[in-house]
Amino acid sequence: RVLVKDPVALKAEILRRCGRWHEPIPALLRGTPLDDMSGYPVYDREVLEPDVLRTPQTEAAPPRATASPEPQRRVTLMGDAAHPMTPFKAQGANQVLSDAVLLADILAESIRKHGTHAGFDAALPLFERKMLSRSARAVVGS
Repeated sequence: RVLVKDPVALKAEILRRCGRWHEPIPALLRGTPLDDMSGYPVYDREVLEPDVLRTPQTEAAPPRATASPEPQRRVTLMGDAAHPMTPFKAQGANQVLSDAVLLADILAESIRKHGTHAGFDAALPLFERKMLSRSARAVVGS
């Protein structure tokens, strides 16, 4: 975090890490003006499990005695919000595009099968399980 606010320290750290690389890299780094260098912290966290995004529905829970069932939360996460990756392999943008296609496919099938409201309620937990399962390998590898 200190390096983000101190370009002199950032450049010194870059040269410490990369100063022995093959030419012309060290010369280019030494000649780069401070105003053209920037850095930002990269954070990591564990891979999300679907239960973090949505409380699993259990069969042990008694049905409500009202005319209409309790609506499910119809909000989900995609891309870096659900599975952040380091920026070094260009996977973030690819993953969110894959997430969008997966969500569209699951929504279309679920709505076709269950109708609009029940389809949304069924689709989002399924999407989250599949999305997190699919992206876990890329997150761990990033």
